[in-house]
Amino acid sequence: MTTAALRHYDPPSLGNRLRNAQVMTQPLMLEIIDKACRHFPSLGQIEPTARVTRLIEAEAWADAAH
Repeated sequence: MTTAALRHYDPPSLGNRLRNAQVMTQPLMLEIIDKACRHFPSLGQIEPTARVTRLIEAEAWADAAH
């Protein structure tokens, strides 16, 4: 993993954001995915990416995280 990737993938910072969040929101869920899911969106995997996006828009947090 490159230094830039390590800076982007910052589990302690992400954990702090989650602990301090009052509620889950679309922007927070997108930030979690952006920082923790290094392969999202997966190239060539349009349908799974679209499904997760729809779940986030519907605020189906548990389903989107699965």
